[in-house]
Amino acid sequence: YAGADSLLVRALVDAGVAGIVAGGLGSGGSPSKMMAALKAAAQSGVPVVIATQTGNGRVVKTRRYGEDGYIVADNLSPKKTRILLMMALTKTKDPEEIQRMMLTY
Repeated sequence: YAGADSLLVRALVDAGVAGIVAGGLGSGGSPSKMMAALKAAAQSGVPVVIATQTGNGRVVKTRRYGEDGYIVADNLSPKKTRILLMMALTKTKDPEEIQRMMLTY
């Protein structure tokens, strides 16, 4: 949501969350404090998948998303992304393999 800070993401990571789906705005962007927390989560080993809340659109692997360690949901809604991430985590925690799954299914 507009104005979101890092509190929720930090609490999830501290609680030992297995993965995070961030339903961003437009092409997956979120407020800067939220993005910083998501980046820290991804770089600590928590799979972070960036999706878009728009009714029609894609989140593609840009240099920014790649360098920050995010997985992108491509054209999947946050709801579909959540289900696919839950299934993926039963098989692997490898971000590259989860990315492959997001782009395949």
